[in-house]
Order: sequence, then C-alpha cells, then structure tokens
Amino acid sequence: MAIAILGGGLWLLQRWFDEPSATDLPTQETTPSEVFETEEDEFTLSGTEETPLSTDLLPEIFSETEASGKPVEVKKIWRYRYNVALLPDWQRSSELQAVIEGIKDLAIAAELPVDAMSVVLIDLNQGAIAYHQPHVPHYPASVAKLFWMVALYGQFQQELLLEADFQDELALMVRRSDNNATSQIIDAITRTSFQAKGSPEDYEAWYLQRLQLNQFFTQAGYQNLNVTQKTYPIPDIEVEEPAGFDLQMRQNPLAPADQPIRNQLTAWHGARLMYEIVTGQAIAPEASQKMLQWLERDLSQNWQRSRNYFNPIQDFFGAGLPIEAKIFSKAGWTSQGRHEVAYIASNDGKKQYILCIFAEQKDYAENSTFFPEVANYTYRNMP
Repeated sequence: MAIAILGGGLWLLQRWFDEPSATDLPTQETTPSEVFETEEDEFTLSGTEETPLSTDLLPEIFSETEASGKPVEVKKIWRYRYNVALLPDWQRSSELQAVIEGIKDLAIAAELPVDAMSVVLIDLNQGAIAYHQPHVPHYPASVAKLFWMVALYGQFQQELLLEADFQDELALMVRRSDNNATSQIIDAITRTSFQAKGSPEDYEAWYLQRLQLNQFFTQAGYQNLNVTQKTYPIPDIEVEEPAGFDLQMRQNPLAPADQPIRNQLTAWHGARLMYEIVTGQAIAPEASQKMLQWLERDLSQNWQRSRNYFNPIQDFFGAGLPIEAKIFSKAGWTSQGRHEVAYIASNDGKKQYILCIFAEQKDYAENSTFFPEVANYTYRNMP
C-alpha cells in the first residue's frame, strides 16, 4: 500500500487548498527529515525481500481474472532520490503580488476564468515570491517533459544510463516536444516498454516500475505529483492514445469512468523545478547547466515561420517578450488547457524571475494572445 500512496497520490481524495500562507511553501527551516521522512541518503523503495512491495491499491483492471496476490519482482532504478532537500526562505512580496493581481485582471479582461488558472512568480534577484492557487493540481500536458528530463539526468549522474546515448532524444523531447522521443526516454528511465496485454502479475510489475518516476520526486517533497504517463500520439509505435497497460493505469476505481487518472502537476511544482535547474541544484551544477541549455529559446530567430512541430514561442510567453530578453521554457498545450513554466531575464540581469502558469480550461487553450500579453505585462512590471 505504501508504494501507491508514496508514488504520487494517483487517487487523490483531497485537493490542496488554493491560497497557502507563506509558511506552507518549503523554506530553509524545513529539515531534510521533514521533507523526505527519512534521514538516509539512499533512495529506497517501500519494501524489502521479506516485505515485498504491495499492490493492494492497484486498480482492479482485470474483470475476469483476480490477481494472484503473489509478490511481484520490481527492479529498483535510482540509487539515490532527487537531491534537493531545502529551499530558500522566499519572502511574500506585496509588489510581486500586485503583478499577480494584474495577471488576474488580464484574464478577466479577456473573459477567461481566473479560477481555472494557477500562477507562481519568483523574483530571483529579490528572493521574493507571489502566487495564485499554486497547489491546485492540473493536467500539465508537455510541461511534464521538464520532469522527465531531470529524471533522465539523475540516471546519467548515477551512471545508470549513458548521456551520449540520449542527445538526439533530449533535443527532440525538450526543444520540439516530440512524443516519440519522449516515449523512448520514459521507457529507458523506467525499464518498461509498451505492453498491449499481459497477466495481472505482468501489469503489476510494469506499473510499479512506472511509479518509481513519482517516487524520485515525492521523496524530495514534491507532493501530489503524477508524471507516470506518456504524452500522445506516439506515431513510431502507431499509438494515437493510451492503450494496453498505459490505458489500464488510467482507470480509477474510486471515480467515474469519465474521470481517469492522468498526469498532474501544480504551478508550484513547475516553478520549483525550474528554480532548481536555474540555480544549478537539480541533480548537479553541470547537469543543471546542460538542462538549461536544452530549455533556451532564441527570440532573435524567425520563430513565426511555419514548422511541422510544436512551436514553443508562438502563442506562449516568448511571443510577448522583447527580442533582447532571455527565456528558458517548457510549454504544454492541449484542446483543454495551456501551460508554461519559464525562467526569464533581461540582458543586463536586472530582471531575473520564474513565471509558471497552468490554465486548465478550453478558453485558455483557444486564446492565442493571453500568454504573450501576460509575459509582456510581467516583464514591464517586475519590481
């Protein structure tokens, strides 16, 4: 049972409250044991040879065949958990909060539902933070690829995979948001592959391998996170939408059929991870620098030209920034939402901040001007 709960809360029975106080966000006063619930450095799964990992909370996916109840073999992947234990003691800023209120006003003026939007803004120069609904979970679309990139670099650092083997896939996943490359990276990270069908024991073992993606981050204090599911379509394997084991893992026995388990992140998750990459804390300084390079967007190029892959600038933050600004970002877009997390800086360094917006509602998905307007407004009004 512990593995399913620790694995990211796939059947969340409770949503985090919308407006936490400053003390609800992690600070330097948080001790490693409070964040990780263990003082050991080694990343460990919940179970031993004597006490196998439990699958008690797995969805009841086989209507005709009951699971045997036998222990399933799970291969531990990471040797160590995600390495960031402590966060700065950011101060709530009335000046930054005024920027947040301005963003909300822009949404109202565009007739967009403010309650469907979450925002986190971190001023790196001032060590300040402001937010709106930072802990509301959203389906993040391709923003989840930021987490898979960090997880992959964690395996490079622990010598579990070779960095040289994944340069093409990283370029495609992060720069072009390519789902084929993303599928290959997720398979490599979790030691899984597409499975059309299999026995209950096969599914349980496969499922627990995928859940280790969540554990890598939840043991570092990333609460109520789910990044176990691929993004679609995946043309290389001719899969247009979740199928086989990937579909089975979406079934939620505690919810109606039209409310499947999906990937979920919060604006706080996105802003925090981007902060850790920008400040050289994610995995290791050299790894963070490499990840930041993958995220860089070139505003000086003709980014409006037609292309046959996802445009990470057009209709997103980059489209609203001056050409001399620097932006490092990951965006996500579906028919039901628009999301982005970015590190943005002026050329002189007087402005350095992280902006994350998750807007899970079709009006945001269909609005091509709101995110650029927010970026322009925020850039002009940063203290």
